[in-house]
Amino acid sequence: MGDNTGYGQHGDYIFGWKEGVLQKAMEAGCFGASCSALKTQDFGTANKCAVPDTVREPVEGWLKTLPGMSM
Repeated sequence: MGDNTGYGQHGDYIFGWKEGVLQKAMEAGCFGASCSALKTQDFGTANKCAVPDTVREPVEGWLKTLPGMSM
């Protein structure tokens, strides 16, 4: 079943904080990189952290059709 209107939405959320870390930041009143309660890392190091693809399918770029709809 597809979305022939283009107005359907779906999203998945994966919680990426270690247990207790987000609460620690909230209690410290942290904001961004100025938060001494959290350890930070540079973008290069952060971008090396990736989950390997489990399904071989394109995940970036323009779609030629809406998911589930044939042309």
